[in-house]
Amino acid sequence: MKAAGSTSVLLALLVLYTDAYPTTSKEEHPGVCPKVRELELGKCYSECKSDSDCQYFMKCCNTVCDTLACKSPNDKPGLCPEVIPAESCPSMNTCKLDSQCPNTLKCCQSGCSKFSCQSPTAETI
Repeated sequence: MKAAGSTSVLLALLVLYTDAYPTTSKEEHPGVCPKVRELELGKCYSECKSDSDCQYFMKCCNTVCDTLACKSPNDKPGLCPEVIPAESCPSMNTCKLDSQCPNTLKCCQSGCSKFSCQSPTAETI
């Protein structure tokens, strides 16, 4: 009888432990998804289902096409400026998160899919 009681207690503890520590596949990345802008250019196919499908500094967010895409999260107020194709591209990202940019600058995508610190535009409602 003691063995059955001990087994029940161990099973209950195991269930509590697995509920308390979710798997990393459903882990939510830090930050908040940027607002979807009507004139935003984007991919009209889903490239993610959850944050775990994106690089750690990105979030799986809604797009203008009502699909999901990996985007840089908002930590600071304001919106990233519209992406304009660039003739010359930096060779690497200069930031991954808003918190890596000084003062009020935000980490935004540049015209060649790299991220850099840029002045935000005013947030409109």
